[in-house]
Parts: sequence; structure tokens; C-alpha cells
Amino acid sequence: MRRLRLSTLLITINVGLLLLAVTGLAVVAVRLLRQLADDQALARVEQAGGSARNAVGLSGHEILSEARLLAERPTLLRLLQANDTEALTAFLTQFQQTSELDGGAVILDDHVVAQSGATLEWSAVWAAGASNSGPRSCSGSSIEGRVLKNSTPAEKSLIVRPAGG
Repeated sequence: MRRLRLSTLLITINVGLLLLAVTGLAVVAVRLLRQLADDQALARVEQAGGSARNAVGLSGHEILSEARLLAERPTLLRLLQANDTEALTAFLTQFQQTSELDGGAVILDDHVVAQSGATLEWSAVWAAGASNSGPRSCSGSSIEGRVLKNSTPAEKSLIVRPAGG
């Protein structure tokens, strides 16, 4: 058996130490990259959540504007006072389609007088909206429009109800 020369031994030790250092750095780098990827994914999720909240808020403002617009229409009040549910339904359907809403309803004394678009349990939606951290409301010409948050499967729904109801 041959004896190892000092130069061969030093080269082997240096290469071993170098491989050990590179392996250690690689392990640390992989851990840091995983942590960075997790942090980036979390930041993306938070940003998507913020964007979704903003979109819901904008949609709520749009529906609130539509509720105000509908509440200001004298036709709605006149049809309610005349108790002409057929004409009221046609008027609400036309308004709903023109405004590109998914659905709408007029509720009087907890009874749905007219509805259009999405077929929902509007009285239940109204009640759920009242307990859902305060719906947005608007009023005009004795009509109250309520925009519901997270309480209906329809993306854009509008419920109009006489202010006293």
C-alpha cells in the first residue's frame, strides 16, 4: 500500500471542505428561496383580496347609484300608489335590464310587490341584509333603496322598498 503524499491529502481535504461549504450554502439558499416564495405568494393573495374588496366596493357604489336613480323616478312611486303590480313589474324589469343588474325587487310591508331578473327569496334577502353589518341605503321621493352586501347570489341586486316599510 502506498503512502499518501502531503499534497494529495491537502487537495482532498480542501475539495471536501469546499464541497461541504457549497452543500451548506445550497441548503440555506433553498430554504431562503422557499421562504421568499411563500412570502411572495402571501403578498399576492393579500393583493388579490384587496383588489376583490375594491371591486365589491365599486360594485356597491354602482348599485347604490342605481338605487338612487330608481328612487328618484316618479313612475315608481306612482305605480306603487296605484297598486299596479303588472306595470310595476314591467317598469322594474326594464330598469333592471337597462341598468345591467342581475335582479331587483320592490318590497312593501315585507311582501314582494314586484321582482325582475334573478329569482330569489327577496324578503329573506332583505332581512339578511338588515342584519349584515348595515346595508347601504339611499332615499328619495319617499322610496328607500337598499344595496345588500354578501347576502345574495346575484352579483348586482337591488331592492327598493317604501321608506316606511
